[in-house]
Amino acid sequence: MTLNLGTQSRGIVLKGGRQAEIVREEVAAPAGSQVLIRTHAVGLCGSDIGLYLGTYEGPKNYPIYFGHEWSGVVEAAGPKVTRLHPGDKVTGDCSLYCGACEFCGRDRNLCQHIEKFGITVDGASRQCFLQDERYVYRADPAGGRIHCRCENRARRITMLEDWHIPQSGRVQLLPGWQLYPRSVVEVEATTYFLVRQAVGTGKALAVVGDAAPFAGEPQGDVLLCPLSAANAAALRARLPWLNPQSLGLVKSAGCGDRLGLATPGHVRAVRAAGGIAPIWAQQSIRENARTGRTPQQVIDDAMWGLFQEGWREPWGADADHLKTTADVDLCVAAGYTFFTVDPGDHVDNEAHTAPVEVLEGKVQALPWDDLDDSPDGLRARYLACRSEVEGLSVEFSPDILARAAAKYGRAIAHTVRMYRHLAAQVHEFELEMSVDETETPTSVEEHWFIANELARLGVRWISLAPRYVGRFEKGVDYIGPLAEFETQFAQHAAIARILGPYKLSLHSGSDKFSVYPIVARHTRGLVHLKTAGTSYVEALRAIAGIDPAFFREILGLARGRYDLDRATYHVSAHLSNVPLPQAVSDTELPELLDQFDTRQVLHVTFGSVLDALGARLLAALQGDEEAYYARLEAHFRRHLAPFVS
Repeated sequence: MTLNLGTQSRGIVLKGGRQAEIVREEVAAPAGSQVLIRTHAVGLCGSDIGLYLGTYEGPKNYPIYFGHEWSGVVEAAGPKVTRLHPGDKVTGDCSLYCGACEFCGRDRNLCQHIEKFGITVDGASRQCFLQDERYVYRADPAGGRIHCRCENRARRITMLEDWHIPQSGRVQLLPGWQLYPRSVVEVEATTYFLVRQAVGTGKALAVVGDAAPFAGEPQGDVLLCPLSAANAAALRARLPWLNPQSLGLVKSAGCGDRLGLATPGHVRAVRAAGGIAPIWAQQSIRENARTGRTPQQVIDDAMWGLFQEGWREPWGADADHLKTTADVDLCVAAGYTFFTVDPGDHVDNEAHTAPVEVLEGKVQALPWDDLDDSPDGLRARYLACRSEVEGLSVEFSPDILARAAAKYGRAIAHTVRMYRHLAAQVHEFELEMSVDETETPTSVEEHWFIANELARLGVRWISLAPRYVGRFEKGVDYIGPLAEFETQFAQHAAIARILGPYKLSLHSGSDKFSVYPIVARHTRGLVHLKTAGTSYVEALRAIAGIDPAFFREILGLARGRYDLDRATYHVSAHLSNVPLPQAVSDTELPELLDQFDTRQVLHVTFGSVLDALGARLLAALQGDEEAYYARLEAHFRRHLAPFVS
């Protein structure tokens, strides 16, 4: 059909959750750099379904023409159009950038005024529409066919089925595979890109050119390679930005991923937020054991995800909560750059309230040789000194000093051993010391003592995680008086600036929305946010929409395992407050993830769920990956916004 200008075009408008209407509108002639596009096909992905259901959590506008994955033909061109001509087969950007702000100069995806086609501004669910030429690209597939593919209940990523990218000239036709466009990169006459099965969920690395280091199956000029550890290593050797590196003192955030699927959603959120250095690979040895993954698999899964999304900026890899030198060795071999030492088992929590005579015995029993010190030397350094820190007075009485030394002396000695073991193997790395998973808060004097002693013993660290006042429980917001937290956190931040500078790290940082503005304000950029389980919880939220019956099965299993699995976590959820799976309607299931007790029960039982149902969970998320990515992007943008505003 050829559309005559001046006639009407029909389209589908979403007016709200579960409200759709077919409407007609007048079609104007293109002006300036606009082109008129006759829509050929529109794909549906998770965000489109979310817009229709009213569950999409990101920025959106109703009423709206949906559809950000589309193909079509140029029908007419405005007088200032230079690249496109009537008859060109085209597709276009999902994100519409301004091209004028300071962030567009670095990366258009960081645009301060970015709009999402089909989400915040009208999309392609209509017979024709006008679009500026800069957002439109030629895409002429072999055989003259151009269409978007919708499958698996029209709820998965949609792309051109038969494709090539004219700008590169080296992305080849691969029937039966779909391209991740952001992944395409050409280096030294070899092109690399990621593809996915058109029917199924398998992914592969495609290499055109010098493919000698890679193992795979040739398809014409393309070598199609499995996402193996060997191929990941070969790709890192070719594309250096796929290797983690040290990030320094910039604001940073760790994006833990217990399933190995979340990195694309994380990348989208960090791109949208801007101003945050990401740690894409982050997992503790404890989480590795519960998920059945190795440190190398965590690195590789993150790398494939950032390759898929075309991330080219520096990123880090955090070997989290390391307790032994054997843990260190595993993560050094895998290429980690950030090492979080957890000496919590060596913190003497009894010292927090022990009487003075007991404290003296504990101090005398410290490993003084390891500390290169003595009780007399300790007292000489601290008891005669008073320090002023940005208006804060830090002074040690004999009791305060004895309590700090008894409580943290062994933890400091263990951290020094771990640091020296690490430094003997790796020339460049970043260290964090974390005592957050202990029973009692770290006082201002104790923080000063820890930092001062680490420096005296030659340890260089990038961040430190004290045990803050209040409760930082898994998966839920901060519990405690915010005024008290702010008063003490401001003092911790001052110490970090004076005795470092180093970053304050926020462990169990997921979903602590009430304290983020406080943390951002007082750290002045010297902050590291750690998230982990929240990505898993958002996966379950996606499952609640994709397969309600399966979500009920997960919830039932979590209820049965909670009392056992909670043993290694600081949590306070009560099973009596978690509804029975069959008592909740399908439409209300996603809302359970906002309920304190249910969210926490699901959060800490991930190991049991993955043991019993992991294969099904991964398959469901892979089958509707865009729904998961959309959930993650919205959720993490909410996490990051207070730190970049």
